[in-house]
Amino acid sequence: MPDAFWKALFFADFSAQNPGNFWIVLQNAAVAPFVAAATFIGSMGNIPLATVLSSGGVLFAGI
Repeated sequence: MPDAFWKALFFADFSAQNPGNFWIVLQNAAVAPFVAAATFIGSMGNIPLATVLSSGGVLFAGI
């Protein structure tokens, strides 16, 4: 994702001009768990991939 997307999603430019703004803090607190959940769900695809690679003989750290 481009940096501009994250800045727009979390109102980074506006929060830099108004640090500590209650509404921006509230919006960021509401959006952040959804971003974290999407990131976690997206990373779950790595588990089957690692299993397939490991069974195919590809070794890497953590196994």
